[in-house]
Amino acid sequence: MLPDIDSLALFVRAAELRSLTKAAEASHIGLAAASRRMALLEHRFKTPLLERSSKGVELTPAGASLLPHAKTLLVEINQMQAEMRDHA
Repeated sequence: MLPDIDSLALFVRAAELRSLTKAAEASHIGLAAASRRMALLEHRFKTPLLERSSKGVELTPAGASLLPHAKTLLVEINQMQAEMRDHA
């Protein structure tokens, strides 16, 4: 089972903003839903991706490995959607 795109996008936002709270706000979802998405993503990969603290989040080594892949996938998906719009 592949990770869902929305969760990967949330992960990238959290990594860039260094805050799950800010990433949730930017994604227009509640913090509890964002936290659940991250927990499911970590469960999917069977490893922690973010270290959470009162100061925000930091990437774990696994999270640092995932980040460039997630960014690349999101760029590719956005390009695919733009190309398909040209055919609509």
